[in-house]
Amino acid sequence: MSEHVSEEENAAFEHSQELIRCQDSAYLATHQTECNLRERESKLSKIMESIIDPMITIDPSGVIQEASLSSMEVFGWDARELIGKNLLVLIPDEMHPAYSNLLAIIQQNGELPLHKKVHETSLKRMDGTLVPCEVVVWKTVIPGQILPYYTGIIRDISRRIQAEQEHQKTYNRLLETTRKAGMAEIATGVLHNVGNVLNSVNVSVNSLQDLIRNSQISGLEKATEMIAQNRDNLGEFFEKDRKGIMLIDFLCKLSVQLKQEKSTLLQELRELSSNVDHIKEIVTTQQAHAKVSGTTEIIEVVEVVESAIKTIDASLAKHGMRLFREYQDIPSIISDKHKILQILVNLIGNAKHAIADSYNENGEIRITLSAPTDSNVRIDVEDNGVGIVEENMSKIFRHGFTTKESGHGFGLHSCSLVAKELGGSLTAFSAGHGKGARFTLTLPVIKEGELVCQ
Repeated sequence: MSEHVSEEENAAFEHSQELIRCQDSAYLATHQTECNLRERESKLSKIMESIIDPMITIDPSGVIQEASLSSMEVFGWDARELIGKNLLVLIPDEMHPAYSNLLAIIQQNGELPLHKKVHETSLKRMDGTLVPCEVVVWKTVIPGQILPYYTGIIRDISRRIQAEQEHQKTYNRLLETTRKAGMAEIATGVLHNVGNVLNSVNVSVNSLQDLIRNSQISGLEKATEMIAQNRDNLGEFFEKDRKGIMLIDFLCKLSVQLKQEKSTLLQELRELSSNVDHIKEIVTTQQAHAKVSGTTEIIEVVEVVESAIKTIDASLAKHGMRLFREYQDIPSIISDKHKILQILVNLIGNAKHAIADSYNENGEIRITLSAPTDSNVRIDVEDNGVGIVEENMSKIFRHGFTTKESGHGFGLHSCSLVAKELGGSLTAFSAGHGKGARFTLTLPVIKEGELVCQ
């Protein structure tokens, strides 16, 4: 009898030990799952923190349900303060009726008709000031909700608007300058010089448009929708669902790509700003020329050449053209820097067009600086483009002469006149059609003492 009781006790003991082991295993598994979830939530939180542009989600009544940390930088609102508030806090007062109508449409029709993918509008900062924005909006279907939520990515376009306004002001100043000058040739010369720089501006604008059009930010739409659909069980979604596991890696990669996009956009904006400044210099120089003679100063020719290259190098790179420099040690000169700059911008721009017209896939421009004598410096701009036919060599510096095929045209007359004003000369050489061309700008080396005597 005692042996039978002992066997039952042993069995009960073994059973209790097995329960303890199972309990320990379950605890360890639960603990590991919690750690994994915390780690994934931490990654997701960091990704949301790194989103460059504010991202805001509202429910059908317009109440903000989610807001990224970048809302602080653009709107001055802490993301946590925005959550629970109506989107009206970001809507300018005069737009409240239109916004209320949109909410009414959602309540009545079940969704908002989005005719455009990108909307331009103005939103209100916490301090009441307005900020121009581009907004991309999409709807998000939430499980268990009859009406969809709406999520928007908001991009501050203040700098772009400012650049456009500056461009318009410069253009207006240009028109006023040419009107006062009253000379068709001067007007043509200024417009041609500005046009060369505007080519680089257009390259930057097109690059910005391409970056925005092809932005990886569109990938957030699907990711946000997946997160919203699983918002009630995010832990299980990120731990067990294959899509959830892949989503974390996708968002990590997307964060890196968005940072790269930001860096590229900022670089393009810097290039755009630099070219706008150069247009201002051209207009200012022309205004001064209409009143008094140009200002002379001590010039490092290399610096002027590099400034000219800077206005067009982005365009050269975009078209796959290479630029080579061959600079000898040359003396400083006393001359009008802006006039020399305008000549060089024309010559380099013409070389680019000549290569484009030749369909040469290995387009090259070579700029050479030398001092053939003690009394002058020489700047050669040579290309391997379409070249100049023999019968046009005697015409290319005539006013109004242009040949679209050659790409060396219209501004050359003005360049030749300016070179003579500076005491120098502008000449051209080409071995014929398809054999490229070389333009040579020669400038006198005038020493300071000689300038005073003159």
